[in-house]
Amino acid sequence: MKIDRIPSRLLYLTTMVSIIILWGGMSTLNAQTTINEYTVWGAPEDDPVQTFVQEQGDNLTVNDTLVIYGNLELKNDADITINTGGVLIIVGDFDAKNKINLAVGGVIVVTGNFSKNGNQGDIIDEGGDVYLFDDNPDWGGDLPDIDYGDEDDIINDPIIDIIADIINSGCSLTLVLDNIVDVSTAGGNDGAIYITVTGTVTSYLWTTSNGSGLVPNDQDQTGLSEGTYSVRVQGNTCSVFGSYMVSEALCTPPTITSTTSGSRCGEGSVTLEATSSAGTISWYDIETGGSSLGTGTSFTTPSISATTTYYVEATDAGCTTPSRTAVVATVIPVPTATVTLSPAGPECEGTDITVNIAFTGANPYEFKIRRYFVDETSAEIEQIIDNAGAVFTHSSEDSYSYQFDNLTWYDNGVRPAEATEYNYTLIEFIDSNGCPGSITPATIDVWKIPETGPQYHISNTFGE
Repeated sequence: MKIDRIPSRLLYLTTMVSIIILWGGMSTLNAQTTINEYTVWGAPEDDPVQTFVQEQGDNLTVNDTLVIYGNLELKNDADITINTGGVLIIVGDFDAKNKINLAVGGVIVVTGNFSKNGNQGDIIDEGGDVYLFDDNPDWGGDLPDIDYGDEDDIINDPIIDIIADIINSGCSLTLVLDNIVDVSTAGGNDGAIYITVTGTVTSYLWTTSNGSGLVPNDQDQTGLSEGTYSVRVQGNTCSVFGSYMVSEALCTPPTITSTTSGSRCGEGSVTLEATSSAGTISWYDIETGGSSLGTGTSFTTPSISATTTYYVEATDAGCTTPSRTAVVATVIPVPTATVTLSPAGPECEGTDITVNIAFTGANPYEFKIRRYFVDETSAEIEQIIDNAGAVFTHSSEDSYSYQFDNLTWYDNGVRPAEATEYNYTLIEFIDSNGCPGSITPATIDVWKIPETGPQYHISNTFGE
């Protein structure tokens, strides 16, 4: 096995100027992976650069060229086999905790830190080449000493030309990660991955080990849950690979545990209430977006003239309820009653009269009919409640009639020859919602019937 290194003073090589290492997120590879054509994982433009993890029991076999722009981590019980003609170039760090099987004619190049930690770490070399750019690789205590050779070896070795050819020609496809949108709430599914691919694409193959929401053949992915997602983009002669982690909010969103709607009779303000499992409650007049109208468990609306729906959400430690909960402020129209009389009068005493009431608004209604009369100063001097103590119940929205028998002329001792003016109205007028009504009363004049007898005769003086 030939393992060479490049001292830092030799990294001026123009063929390697384009290799820029930036460290970043982790992507898990959960499958047996075999490279049979020119393949690229990640991209030089990735920022942050990905770390690709070959999980336990998932082996990687390289039969052609695999370029990894990023870091590669090999878990316990996950082998790498580089067969004859296979080239593995890692433009980043390599951490191997298991076997590397390197056949005759196989090549592995690592431009970053190289480490082989753990009891299972081993390189089984059948005559391939390992090229390291690490001045001080961490081999672990169980491996033999390695002869790194002198610095001229790496410069004169054809591997420099191989790397240059790969970087300068490369695959006809390029895969660039544009954006990852993390899930906004714990357990949510509003994550997204957006990529840009240049070159002729024949297929997209997305896979995931622990996420959900993938559309396997689409370029961009939305509606994702937390998880690791990988894509293999196939071209006419090669493929490129990307693996991405979608995270979720590091908190549990609160919930609205109860709400209390409110109501009122007629125009005005209504008080609404809500409670949450945690955090601060905010009130809105639209279901999504908009500005908060207020915070707290209680909210008093502005003056409203019609039933209006408001919405609440709770926020705790940066997490917000997934959706807002509706709370209704109900405005009950004020009922009205208009009283008319039949006959309308004036009438002589002893006449029967029908009180007609026209209703508007909700029903049924509960009410009492009241009549009273006034003296010459319009001051109320007597009240009569018919069916005293009884409440009339009316279940129709249209009208109600009640008859009073035998109108009475009342002599108040002041103007006995004049009419008695009766007023008919309602008391205790409420509808089924408990709203008091607005009442328009009616009046009628009742005249006394003249009495007969000599004492009431008028003397005839026409013959005098």
